[in-house]
Amino acid sequence: MNPGEQYTVGVAVNVTLPEASGGNPPLTYSLTPSLPAGLAFSATTRAVSGTPTTLQPRTQYAYRVTDTDGDAATVHFGITIEAACTVGQVVRPGNACRVGTHRFEVLVDGRARYHGVVTVTLGLNQTRITVNGFSAERISDTNDWRVVSLP
Repeated sequence: MNPGEQYTVGVAVNVTLPEASGGNPPLTYSLTPSLPAGLAFSATTRAVSGTPTTLQPRTQYAYRVTDTDGDAATVHFGITIEAACTVGQVVRPGNACRVGTHRFEVLVDGRARYHGVVTVTLGLNQTRITVNGFSAERISDTNDWRVVSLP
């Protein structure tokens, strides 16, 4: 799992966290805090799996391995759970939605950004974004954007 993992409500997740080496076996693994609803961590397989059912802002997690002597190492990473974009959806500044593995977000200043193979960020005066079948337009006289079409 890489820092900054982003997942979508209703889309299955199955990621195996890295195995530690060294130390005095047996090694034990833990993950804190608790994962969002629908996801679980298996200390035996080191897997984060399931289908998230609720939104979650970026939350920091500590993945820890401890050996028999109590020696430990910890890696920190974040997980965000976002909703899938839907046609007609309004996305307000500071919020985002998922388009498959891509992400559409509205920055706090009202600019739109689409993260795909390439990240496209619009200027302040631009009012429509179209990327690979996805499009959204700024709602007149606001910093809100409406999803117009999906691939």
